[in-house]
Amino acid sequence: MKKTFRRILLTAISVCLLGACGIYSDGAVEKAKNIAGVLRVGSFNILGGKENGEGSRERAEIGAGLVRFHDWDIFGSQETFPWQKKAYLGEDGVYGVVGRSCCTKEEDPKCWEVWGNYIFYKKDRFDVLDSGYFWLSPTPDKPSKGWTEKQYRICNWGKFKDKITGKEFFFFNLHQGLTPDSRLESAKLIAKKLDEIAGKGATIFMTGDFNAKLGEASIKTILASGLVQDSWGKSKTASYGHKGTTMPANHNRDWCDQPGKSGDKKIDYVFVSPNVSVLKCGVISDNRDTRYPSDHFPIMCVVKID
Repeated sequence: MKKTFRRILLTAISVCLLGACGIYSDGAVEKAKNIAGVLRVGSFNILGGKENGEGSRERAEIGAGLVRFHDWDIFGSQETFPWQKKAYLGEDGVYGVVGRSCCTKEEDPKCWEVWGNYIFYKKDRFDVLDSGYFWLSPTPDKPSKGWTEKQYRICNWGKFKDKITGKEFFFFNLHQGLTPDSRLESAKLIAKKLDEIAGKGATIFMTGDFNAKLGEASIKTILASGLVQDSWGKSKTASYGHKGTTMPANHNRDWCDQPGKSGDKKIDYVFVSPNVSVLKCGVISDNRDTRYPSDHFPIMCVVKID
């Protein structure tokens, strides 16, 4: 909260000084005013892990520190168990969270996908106006598995209002399935739900692990809706970091202590509606002595709603 307040205060002071002194052009003053409207948006498959696993706990600590160091305003997480959600929320009170787990033991006694795709947001920056969820299945309104997918897959969403700019937007976060058939069919559902929940002309962010590269049918189906675009393709500057977002070798799910070579397999995305400008984007490969917070690299974009 203090960090956001300082950012607003410094911006206000800069605008007042620039305008009062008359040193800079109106364009520079306007640029200073716009600083507060910039958002840092992230997506991070944090890799579910055992609560009592020493490696899992360290990974959560590294990951929670990473999102704070890079000052993410809002981000979607995937494969997040309840204890990991608590770890990423931390005790500093910076973030709130929206979303539910893929399933519960009450809904299905055999369920082990008690993780969720949660939306973390800065509480002092955003108001939550609405929220909901749907399953990636032919029966999206109830806990269910879709098509050839063997796991429960859910999309959580929230409607937010930026307290600084007053602008409203929808944020969707999901984790698509492992089979091409389930991804294609769920992509059709996702496009339909984006239109039903947000609608054409709405400001939309959608993050997630889509388990597909950019040219695959499921991604093409989502982009063909016209409701969202790939942030990497819209960025005003070249993307930073690795080309891929996953580490090919994952010998220990708890530790993720690896060289971090990614190849070119980019399956994690930040999609944005046409009215969002992407200033820059990148794959973040931060680590602690080659120990990574996940087998996925988090991604982030710096954006502005036009």
